[in-house]
Amino acid sequence: MWIGRIFGIQLLLHSSFLVTLCLFALAGLLPHALILFSLVFLHELAHAAVAALLHFPVEKIELFPFGGRAQVSFPLLFRPKAEIAVAMAGPLWSLALAGLFVFLQAKGMFRAGQWTELMIAGNLSLGLFNLLPFLPMDGGRVLRAALSRRFGFRPSTEKLARVSQLASGLAAAFSLVAWRLWDISPGFLPICLYLFLAAKQEAEFASYSHLRYLLHKQEELHQEKVLLARHLVAEGATPLEKIVTQFAPGSYHLVTVVTENLKIQGVIGEAQILEALFQGGAQIKILELLT
Repeated sequence: MWIGRIFGIQLLLHSSFLVTLCLFALAGLLPHALILFSLVFLHELAHAAVAALLHFPVEKIELFPFGGRAQVSFPLLFRPKAEIAVAMAGPLWSLALAGLFVFLQAKGMFRAGQWTELMIAGNLSLGLFNLLPFLPMDGGRVLRAALSRRFGFRPSTEKLARVSQLASGLAAAFSLVAWRLWDISPGFLPICLYLFLAAKQEAEFASYSHLRYLLHKQEELHQEKVLLARHLVAEGATPLEKIVTQFAPGSYHLVTVVTENLKIQGVIGEAQILEALFQGGAQIKILELLT
């Protein structure tokens, strides 16, 4: 649901957000919910501010019951250093706010009480939770950005998403066991479900993002002026589809084509591979580009 704009950025509420607000209101906890949701909004606004400073336009901020998402322009996904900076901005801002409230409380500028403790605990939880190295958390995005430089965007996203789904499933199982054995409320289960589905969506979106990246990659050298060369070796029968999944951001790829006996047949540049991919299809064999 669209609710307005701030600094030109669209603000959206997911439908489940309103349902959650109603549940909090019925439980008499609406003020608590509004404070926590405002902390999530400030967390996402920190992401947006750093992205804007790095000249990546922010299209919208969408708030969910258990978090939010600042949707930054597409190329950020394939600029690892920039993605790390933007991803870290949210947790660092939340932790800084928690520290500020602790400081102000210690100086007597804020009276110790329920609302101050909620601001401290809320920011601390939001910051530390988002540093966990699983998608879609910010820590997962930092890890994905680091891995993509070595293994490529698509393989890194798909593998990390599977690990994230496994972690969410294990956390849900532990929550159920704790509920059964120690009568601990299973309130963490909806969060586990949300994280599992979000990680699944990240994996499904990886193929689409990678295709867009390949379309964009032809401009990368012109924009950056200088790129590191990254060498790959492939047998002549390898389809282009398999080769381009290994393309990593920030590098220009040179593929050495070899026979089954590892005899070198030739070297093909990234530009030639991408041109053949878009004109002839993903199943073209790399050897065909040498003939």
